Amino acid sequence: MKKIQEYNISASYLVPAYNLPKGVKTHYLTTVRGQHNNGMISIDVWLVNAIPGQEEKSITNALAQEFEEAKKQLQESKSQDKENGVECSPKTAKVDNAVKVFGKLVSENAQPVYHKKPDAEFLNIARQNLMYGALKQYTPNMDAAVYLAGLSHYNER
Repeated sequence: MKKIQEYNISASYLVPAYNLPKGVKTHYLTTVRGQHNNGMISIDVWLVNAIPGQEEKSITNALAQEFEEAKKQLQESKSQDKENGVECSPKTAKVDNAVKVFGKLVSENAQPVYHKKPDAEFLNIARQNLMYGALKQYTPNMDAAVYLAGLSHYNER
């Protein structure tokens, strides 16, 4: 009997952008979902503030700054909740999610095993949406983008 593999892939596409508004380190754009032969794929697309010629370092620094800021905000929000007698306010839940998201991005970006090459179809769609649409004003650099991908679910039967 042949084994059937089912797996889902979770990915993040981090596009360096040179013209984001002042103070913006990262900007989440969208999540692209699709199917492959054995499951689903989900790709979060981000613009990340970058310095020309230092894209890799800029991305790493921006993600780390966002993570540290989210952790700081989470502590403050939890303190406010405690003062107000609230177990977990919507603000705290939102900031807690940011800590998880940026923690995952920082961790995956630091591990080469997550650095992958996106398929041509995804790149064509991304190029059309980023380089020729309204987002063009932020000067995204598709050639220096980082694609982080890994399994989010695996089952064999």
